[in-house]
Amino acid sequence: MEQAVHILTSLHVGDDPGGAATVARRWFELGWELLGGQLRAMVDGDDPVLAGVVAPRGFVTSMGAGTSLSYAEGQWHQFVAELDRLPDALFEVSPLIPAARPEFEWRRAAHFESPYFMSMRLDRYEPDVVNLVLKSRHELLFDGGAGESRIIAFLEDLVSIRAVDYAEVTYGHGGGEHTMQERDLGLSPFKSLPEARSVLRGFAWVTVIPAGIAARLGGAEALAATGAFFRVKALPHGEVWLQATEHFDDWNDEAAAKVFPVLTPFLPAGTMPLAYRYSSDSVRAGNVGKR
Repeated sequence: MEQAVHILTSLHVGDDPGGAATVARRWFELGWELLGGQLRAMVDGDDPVLAGVVAPRGFVTSMGAGTSLSYAEGQWHQFVAELDRLPDALFEVSPLIPAARPEFEWRRAAHFESPYFMSMRLDRYEPDVVNLVLKSRHELLFDGGAGESRIIAFLEDLVSIRAVDYAEVTYGHGGGEHTMQERDLGLSPFKSLPEARSVLRGFAWVTVIPAGIAARLGGAEALAATGAFFRVKALPHGEVWLQATEHFDDWNDEAAAKVFPVLTPFLPAGTMPLAYRYSSDSVRAGNVGKR
């Protein structure tokens, strides 16, 4: 089964009353449009088929306060419209599979049971910061070309509209709202988010570092000169986009070892030079370097 893609973004919305809602709507709408891929094609079709199981409209979503319901375009638009009043929001799509209990014909597949899964969530740990997480697993994100371009286009759009406290694209291992480094070090986003402008939350295949840290590292030109990155780009609000390798599938420990010394001055104590390509790559699990 393919790895999952994990995209995390923390955007600073300040005291703009409509800022958080604007960011949230853009996150969910653009994420579903660009990265829904095969899932969106299935739920939009008249007769979605997966693994030989025919399930018309056979997808369920979890929206807002834990409500489960069948996917429908009208419900999706209602969900997006209500984002301005939701302190937290969750949108998940995964296929239905035959249920083990006879009284239920179908049940929703867990993310680890299916090659098709997508989750988008919104959390507000700080009044002026919106924390956004997208996790997806399907082959369109691993084609070495068009899928990666969609990921990059999606994140570039988001990080251009507001100041960025932190953003990344990496492998997904159930880290949820945590970065892999936070998960490994036992750090909570409640602690990391308020400090994100002075201490990086981690590093990944794509890392967007905040303006203050970027300036102290010499800016985009100095970071490009290190040779540690495939692509370095200055962003509108002073942040810098750092892409470690050309292709997502090339993000590994060797590539991480090149990026690590450049960002070390601003990484949490105890951070390791790991790409976390595998779920076993964990300091806390005592599996560093093991395969």
